[in-house]
Amino acid sequence: MSREYHLFQIKMNSKLSCRVDDLAEQHGMSKTDVVRTSLNLGIKILEKLLEAREQFAMEYARLLKKNSRKSGNEKTETEKSD
Repeated sequence: MSREYHLFQIKMNSKLSCRVDDLAEQHGMSKTDVVRTSLNLGIKILEKLLEAREQFAMEYARLLKKNSRKSGNEKTETEKSD
């Protein structure tokens, strides 16, 4: 099985670059390994975050519908009693 490699050019400010340098030095890794690991972990976290956001939006819409139905029922009940 052959592996495909892709080249990415990443522009970052000096503060982020220093953080990558510091991590690489502290843990005996190359800068490239730090960036690859960050991307790998970051993408996993981002996927979970986006899934949670989607579930939250669906649940919020469901609750809004449920509450609007309750409000509609309360109005018709009060209209009937008048």
